[in-house]
Amino acid sequence: MATLHEYRIAAEKLAILSELKKANGRITRAAKSLDISRMTLYRLMKKHNIKQKKVIQ
Repeated sequence: MATLHEYRIAAEKLAILSELKKANGRITRAAKSLDISRMTLYRLMKKHNIKQKKVIQ
């Protein structure tokens, strides 16, 4: 059984991937949709091992 922390991490990653796909990989648009800065989005992408190129493919 997953912990609350694990669920939060999974939800965060899913939200980032979803918004990046909607924005066709455009970081600025995805960050605005998520109401975070571009730098925060870059840090979260690194944390979750999300590559921009993979999102657009």
